[in-house]
Amino acid sequence: MQYIIYIENAALVAGSIGSVAAFIYGVWKYIFKPIQTRWNIIEKTCNVVDKELGSKSNEDNESLRSKIIRMDVRLMLCEARTRAAMQLSKIAHWESDKHGRCIFASKDLCDLSGYSAEQIKGYGWINMIPHDMRKKVQIEWEKCVKEERDFSMNYAYTHPEKGIIPVHGDAFIVRDNKGKMLGLIGIATPI
Repeated sequence: MQYIIYIENAALVAGSIGSVAAFIYGVWKYIFKPIQTRWNIIEKTCNVVDKELGSKSNEDNESLRSKIIRMDVRLMLCEARTRAAMQLSKIAHWESDKHGRCIFASKDLCDLSGYSAEQIKGYGWINMIPHDMRKKVQIEWEKCVKEERDFSMNYAYTHPEKGIIPVHGDAFIVRDNKGKMLGLIGIATPI
């Protein structure tokens, strides 16, 4: 059932682009690639569980492995659905880990800033900001990450072709069900 939704989303993307290749790419990008990556993580997790529960019966281990796999697949599908919705929304956004390093930059953020996702990742995003604003933005970002609070600030991007583009950036803390910070999700709006 969940896969049907993703295939319909990929068809919607392909329909708007008008290409069978776009549909195939959408299915690969939003379904198969994340599943393959996640499956490697699941296998490592299950191997650790097997090691820890070595003295328990194989039946108990298999039951626990099945629960881990089902839970992780549900999480992976939720993440893929959220990322696909954000990509289709045409909002310039990014995602960072709990240390404030960029781990994902949307195509719209790349278009707005004039930088590639690879240039933005890690701490490369700071290079998009004009030199005279860079230190102020970086200090505020680091304080927000350290204090685990949301970020909100006016600043600008230095687009290689369009010059200075004023933006307002907001980033919101993402927490697990126990309140532990997992990272931040941010958006940039031209002003």
